[in-house]
Amino acid sequence: MDILFENTHLFDEAFIKEFTRNSYLKRPMMIIYYILLALALAMGVALYALQGLTNLTLFIYLYVPLSLLLTYIRYRRAISVTISRMKEVNGGTPEESRTQVFEDKLKILSPRGETEFSLDVFKSASFSKNYLFLRSKARQVVAFSKTGFTQGDMEGLVQFLESKGISVRGDM
Repeated sequence: MDILFENTHLFDEAFIKEFTRNSYLKRPMMIIYYILLALALAMGVALYALQGLTNLTLFIYLYVPLSLLLTYIRYRRAISVTISRMKEVNGGTPEESRTQVFEDKLKILSPRGETEFSLDVFKSASFSKNYLFLRSKARQVVAFSKTGFTQGDMEGLVQFLESKGISVRGDM
């Protein structure tokens, strides 16, 4: 079986930060959460304009920033924990991951072994600043670095994924 695409990227701190930002802060539930917070803040401003400072407006003015602060703390903690795990497992050395794409499967090769996935298990892909994240139905994620292709290229990979029925969001 011939390799159609091959991509290499480092599992380092920069990757962890970008992956966490993309998967944690940009999830659909988080976007809905941000919209609800914005609506609550708008309601607080409207109530303040109509009734002045009441217990409800005070609650809203305290809740919205505290809620955003707690979200940010959880996000930073997720990054910190993942980096600590990487350092514990790899001794602080970034791990290189190589992904090979075949006609009906993809294979991930890392120092810890290899993993194969059928392409049928993947449902969507989205771009971040430096990566394409391919997501399975069970929410597993496979990353492709935009600059890490040793065989094929990003445009070809996107066309291939779309031909397999995998929706790709975002801009290259």
